[in-house]
Amino acid sequence: MVRGFGQRSGKGGAGRSMWGAIALTLATATGAIAGGPATPAPERPATCQCACPCAAGQQRPMATPAAAPSAPVRAVPNAPATRSEANQLPLPARFPLPATRLALRDGKVTVRLVNFTNAKVAFEVIGVTGDRLLSGLLNEPDRATSVLELLPTPSNLVLYREDRGFLIARPAVTPQGDLELVLTATPNINEDVNYVNVTPQGEVYLY
Repeated sequence: MVRGFGQRSGKGGAGRSMWGAIALTLATATGAIAGGPATPAPERPATCQCACPCAAGQQRPMATPAAAPSAPVRAVPNAPATRSEANQLPLPARFPLPATRLALRDGKVTVRLVNFTNAKVAFEVIGVTGDRLLSGLLNEPDRATSVLELLPTPSNLVLYREDRGFLIARPAVTPQGDLELVLTATPNINEDVNYVNVTPQGEVYLY
């Protein structure tokens, strides 16, 4: 067909040139539609595009070291930490006056014994615990401790030193509402405490 058209027009060379140009144009267009040459990937920016400090030319902040754990909080604020401090506490009120008062939870009381006597102390919550012994081998500076949890009221606690010496029981109320009894030695029989009573109203009496 191309040959016939060239012969009829009398311009075979020009016709062939024109059809060649058209064929080349079609071939180029077909290649572009089929995918054509690969588009070059965009260049990665030289600077950081994130929101971190390095994007603004700033130095990355240094990690802050973890804070050292704080010292353990005492059960009662300003509670004695040594036997000397415990011995300087004021003497508690004795029966018939209450030594302190508690806000009971469901009629129960938790008692914490802190022994500064440097002697073993026997104790019993009558009808609840049976005889127990608070060690005189101190596992903390100057003191040993024992906790009696959720005792019913009225509660009657009996205390005495195993070496038959005298002791003072000084009551205090913890921030949690528990009763803390600080036990210290005394040479005075008139200061000796062997019996602690907690009433259903939260009153604490020493005998």
